[in-house]
Amino acid sequence: MAGEHDVLDISDDNAEAIDISDGEQEGVEIDGNYKEPEEYATYRPLVKRVVDALGGGTPYRPGDSAYACLKDLKRLWRKDDDIVARLLWEARTMIKDLIPMLLVLDAEDKRAVATVDLITAMTWPVDVAAELKELDENEEDADVRPEYTHLLAAHDAYKTALCAPKVLEAIFAILLPPLAKPAKERSPRDGQVINVILHLYRNLAFVKSESSSYILRLKATHATDLLLTIAANTSHDPLFSSFNTVVLETLYLLTRFVPPAVTEATKSSLKNLLAADAELKKRPAASRHSRFGTTIQVTLKNSAASKPFVLHRGQAVDPKTSATSLWDLSKKARARPPREVPVEEMLTPSADKALRELITGFLEGAFNPFISEIIKDIRAERPKINEGDHLRLMCFSTWVLAFFLSRPERDLGLIAEITERTWVAWVLRRIREALDDKPKRLGEVKAGVGALTQLILVIEQLEDKDTFVRQLVYNGETLDISFDALKLRIDGSIRLAYELLRVLEGSDKMIRRKKGGEGEINWSFEAFESKFVTAEITAALLAHLSTTPKPMKYVLSLMHRQVVKLKAEGLYFNVSTLILFQRLLRELPKEKDLVKFIHFVLRQFFKGLETYDMLLVEAFFPRTRGDWKKFSSWEDQKKEKRQRKEKIAVEKELHVKDGYSWKEQMGIALKALQGKDSELAEWVKELLTQAVAWLKMDKGGFVVPITSDERGKAVTKDAHLKLVLRLCGFKIDEEGVDGELQWSFPEGSDAERYLSVVTEFLETPIEINEELVSKTTRRRRKVASSSSSSDSDGEANYEEVSDGEGGKTRKKKIKTKKSRRKRDDAEATEKRKRKEKEKEQYKSAQFIEDSDEEYGDMESFLKQEEERRLNRTKPANMYAERPEGMRSHGTKKRKKKAEDDGAKRKKRKSTAAESDADVDVEMAADSDADDDNEEQVEAPPKPRPRPKPVLKAAKTSPIQEEDEEVVHPRKAKRLLLTDDEEE
Repeated sequence: MAGEHDVLDISDDNAEAIDISDGEQEGVEIDGNYKEPEEYATYRPLVKRVVDALGGGTPYRPGDSAYACLKDLKRLWRKDDDIVARLLWEARTMIKDLIPMLLVLDAEDKRAVATVDLITAMTWPVDVAAELKELDENEEDADVRPEYTHLLAAHDAYKTALCAPKVLEAIFAILLPPLAKPAKERSPRDGQVINVILHLYRNLAFVKSESSSYILRLKATHATDLLLTIAANTSHDPLFSSFNTVVLETLYLLTRFVPPAVTEATKSSLKNLLAADAELKKRPAASRHSRFGTTIQVTLKNSAASKPFVLHRGQAVDPKTSATSLWDLSKKARARPPREVPVEEMLTPSADKALRELITGFLEGAFNPFISEIIKDIRAERPKINEGDHLRLMCFSTWVLAFFLSRPERDLGLIAEITERTWVAWVLRRIREALDDKPKRLGEVKAGVGALTQLILVIEQLEDKDTFVRQLVYNGETLDISFDALKLRIDGSIRLAYELLRVLEGSDKMIRRKKGGEGEINWSFEAFESKFVTAEITAALLAHLSTTPKPMKYVLSLMHRQVVKLKAEGLYFNVSTLILFQRLLRELPKEKDLVKFIHFVLRQFFKGLETYDMLLVEAFFPRTRGDWKKFSSWEDQKKEKRQRKEKIAVEKELHVKDGYSWKEQMGIALKALQGKDSELAEWVKELLTQAVAWLKMDKGGFVVPITSDERGKAVTKDAHLKLVLRLCGFKIDEEGVDGELQWSFPEGSDAERYLSVVTEFLETPIEINEELVSKTTRRRRKVASSSSSSDSDGEANYEEVSDGEGGKTRKKKIKTKKSRRKRDDAEATEKRKRKEKEKEQYKSAQFIEDSDEEYGDMESFLKQEEERRLNRTKPANMYAERPEGMRSHGTKKRKKKAEDDGAKRKKRKSTAAESDADVDVEMAADSDADDDNEEQVEAPPKPRPRPKPVLKAAKTSPIQEEDEEVVHPRKAKRLLLTDDEEE
């Protein structure tokens, strides 16, 4: 038997058999056009003779050659399983021979094992859809169309017979001897026997009929305990690990049509069916005319003018029935046919209780190790894993999680495995592959969406919910899948979007990984929520609403979020949508939330019609991407700017360069103002005159009067005028009307002194050329930051101008363009490094812990650093002592050859102080020529040349004299020593 088990192909079929049975159980001809294949004539006598030799009698006695007959039937099965299966069903071999033989044989008899092997083959699931597709693809069998009605009817009969008393007990008894052996003593045949019987349990679970009796029989024979033992595999038996996919499929088939949560609607469903049946029985009995039809003409007695009408109902002849009510009933519109829903197996209360006890035991003792073991097999790509196992694992996990959440007591440790990264990553990967595949595997997408929905509900129950939410957002795949699945109108996608938005609502800003995994971006709930405000999402919601789902709260919540919260009611201003609302109001008047929502949309529609007359025309056209916005009260949410360090920037103002006294600054500022607008300069004199008179009256400070818009604009925006006013002691009090600055002269200041200086410079301007005035006045930006050391435009910061004369002045170097550019590059580099450091600190903050541990003696460390700095300055001190012809980096150049001695060399213009450097340059140039004729030697890379110092022109003004940059002679000499300077 060890070799015979290979005959049974333990394959796996993903889809379920389609029940097209018409109740007939005998004969192979289903219509007059069906012709029996010629092979039947060949196989029928062979099968009949072998079956007759199996045994018989009452009680049943196996024949002398029963074992050989069972082997012959397996050989015939290998030849053509379809024909042999039909012939065995015609002969009723299962009911008349195999089951009676199994009951009388000993558990360790080889004939019993061969019988179970044949029973497993005869009950193997039939995938009708796959079989018909294979026939369509095979051109040779295009004319052959076998029917599968009798095979499906045979499986129903087989399951009923195997669920009879003592049959499953006999099968379980065959399973016990191989299981009782230690793992080291088991033979390959023992593993094959266990495998065959487990597949027999799977085959019977595949058949949809007799589910209640089958579950009760599994519990009575302790087969459910065997399934839990193999799923838990606490002993880590390799044999049990190889059967986990069979156990998974069996548990999935047992729960596929059973609702996971026991609700009041589920409990009352049977009562509703019984009430509907009783209502049918209350109908009046049919008359003798109902067999041939009924036509009755009715004339009302009290209305002579009314015309008679005709009824075609048999109830019209019943005296207890009103003819007028039948006439009114015939005029009513026919109700729409009910929506087709998948058939759910209604288990008996005892079977439902047994199934839930099985799942409870699985949840409490086997869920975590079972899921972990299967995920390992999937990641290892073991041969036993096929595509159907992925789908079954997601569906069964979803069912178990829903069952767990329906329990009053929830120990989250029982389902800890589904919160692990491996399980979540596997689900997301399978969904993404199904969406990217062509054609899309929508069945697997639906299963994955259900698994993600239950995962979100579990995360909501965790104490560390925020951590898991941040992980979901950072990964981003769950967010994208919820949006894509909703656009594809996948069943369950609306529930996923509802739960996801509910959990994320109110979250702070987070970081999300970019698509493709490169880089990160900021994420906000408002931006994610706005993605659902599209015409495509609205069409999906309306399509789901048209099916009148139960419950409606999920789809209504999303629609309410669109219309009320996000103010996108224009998405619903379509004629087709309004017609749908009309039908729902007529069919579902008791749905209060739905009625309120429809009324709100209608009010908004008529409000929009008052302001936009063409809305009636626009309603006949579909909504495009953004045209709904003009019909809605939608407001664009401005993107929040990045948070920056608080800096109070002041408008750029003119200032006189340092190095001048207060009186000189006043003269320079007045001359600049006169060159721009002489009237403003005279106005300053008038203001000082008014201030002197006002202060003599002891009425407080003098406020500058603004008599025209031009003057108001000048004191606010004219930088030259504001410079003069500040030098004259005027202060800015506050902003006036329309942002104009309000100036005043404070009480206690010497206005007469300011007036005399201004009058003097207006009569006799300062002797300085116009070009120098423009150079000595400059703009600067003052920033309220104590750590700033330089201005944005490269100039040094200056102290505020004092009111008195003879104040101290400071001398600063004039920043050249090159120095400013270097400093800007250095600042940009430092800023980039600082950002990278902040980013690195932010990412690794959760892994860094503070420590009070000392890092050694700080004084000795500082002393060592000081010594290193001194050592680094030694080569610079040795510069003057290096021998003639020696480079600064320590290598000596070879001399030129004779043929290059006459080469023409350009002369350098230099001062007398640089004569020694010229000698070194010439020697270096002579030695470089020798390298061309000498042996090629790879030289070290040249040091980066330093730029030549820009020699300043002759000083023409004492103002610039203090600001010139002085070039040290030694620096000029070192610059001339670079080889790259030679031409």
